[in-house]
Amino acid sequence: MYYVQWARLATIPADRELPATGTTRPVGPQPSSTPNQEAPVKIRIDKDLCSGHGRCYVLAPSLFTDDDEGYGEVIGDGEVSSELRAEADRAVGGCPERAIVLED
Repeated sequence: MYYVQWARLATIPADRELPATGTTRPVGPQPSSTPNQEAPVKIRIDKDLCSGHGRCYVLAPSLFTDDDEGYGEVIGDGEVSSELRAEADRAVGGCPERAIVLED
């Protein structure tokens, strides 16, 4: 697992406290907090939050594609099979805008 040193000037969401100097945080996909990975879920992109980084269709090409303007788009109805759950979790964790949502 890789770690990155937090910068004191990093942008921190309003609901989080600034970490102490010298603290580290794991980088990359993290284990899902959902205990039952077999439960059917749907994935969607919040178009109001998406700014077109394109990480979703790079990290999860089975679930996402890009539209004519380069924004992510869910393939099909958004149903995520248990075989694609890890790929969906990677996309959720990799979206810098937190625009990808898994729904039960």
